[in-house]
Amino acid sequence: EVNVSRVVFKDISAARDGGGVYAKFGFLSVSASTFLNITVSNAGGGIYVDDQKFSDIVNTVFEHLNAKEGAGVYVGRGSRVKLSHSLLRNCHNDAMGTFYVENNRITQEIESTTFLSNFGAKGGGAIYSDNTKILSTNSTFISNKAGKNSDSQSESGSSVCAYSNTPGTGGAVMGV
Repeated sequence: EVNVSRVVFKDISAARDGGGVYAKFGFLSVSASTFLNITVSNAGGGIYVDDQKFSDIVNTVFEHLNAKEGAGVYVGRGSRVKLSHSLLRNCHNDAMGTFYVENNRITQEIESTTFLSNFGAKGGGAIYSDNTKILSTNSTFISNKAGKNSDSQSESGSSVCAYSNTPGTGGAVMGV
């Protein structure tokens, strides 16, 4: 079990995944923390979780993060995440999703969280979900943007992009 509380992760560069926190197996709790100016070459600029039984992220700020996928939070297979009362702002994804969920059949929860001015070069500026249910309540999405999807050459889900096998579908939301 890993507990992170009132920690600032700032000006970090990582060669692969998990610039701030890389968690595999077990339980993760992150509260009242800040992830600022972090760049990773692959996934999970702020937090990367994989095979986590449960991860609870609350009252946390993710700002000016850069990654291929999941600049704020990357959720791998077999992981369950609850993200609440947090802010994800000005995060840049070379591919998709500031909150990125990879082929995970476990429902993810997002509550009272703000996604502001995030960018996904290939879709899902705020959230990208591949074959996963996401329950979002009382959350706010403002000025999130998506670039051109290489398959459809159209903007794919400025705020939310759920994986679809049909190219050219979706505007703000792209679903299965």
